[in-house]
Amino acid sequence: MAYNNNIPLPTSLIRVSQKEIRENFREIQNLFTVNHLNFSPAVFAGAHSRLTLPEQAAPPVTGANECALFSQVGAVTGNTELAWRRESNGATINFTEFLGAANGYTRMPSGILIKWQRVTIPGSFAIETNFIFPWDAGLPGFSSFIIGFISPITTAGGSLGANSHLDISTSTANIVITSRTNQLLSGWPPYNIFVIGIGT
Repeated sequence: MAYNNNIPLPTSLIRVSQKEIRENFREIQNLFTVNHLNFSPAVFAGAHSRLTLPEQAAPPVTGANECALFSQVGAVTGNTELAWRRESNGATINFTEFLGAANGYTRMPSGILIKWQRVTIPGSFAIETNFIFPWDAGLPGFSSFIIGFISPITTAGGSLGANSHLDISTSTANIVITSRTNQLLSGWPPYNIFVIGIGT
């Protein structure tokens, strides 16, 4: 029997409604034991055994001095992800969303976004040349840039002179690599770009 909140009524007789009362208690226990330990264990009775968060169609409403932990479909992955909404209906952050590929990203609960991407610089260039690479369309965007790093994947197929120097900057749309010298010995090797910023 499903839980019946009209049992017992003030006019109910125990001898008549005892069966329904017992069934109500059974339903209460069945509900309580979802994601909880039962009443009876000597240790951790009633403690959470896990947390199950059904997908929400929209972020929950939050007021001042409160926040919400929930699950929703990730905008990029299309999978069920853990999300965090700040107080007063603030920003929503899907902090378990990530893409583990050569061009990929991961998020932090704070809103920090870490992205990486593989690029190949052309073999012919002059000093103070800017090489512009659009961010992969499958990656979420930055609202602001904090710091970036660039490192060669391999020296196969090319190498750089001892005085070669590259700078990296980025925008919400592009990665910009600037050559500060022209000490190219042969074709540039592929590079990994690693950038930390604030996600959109």
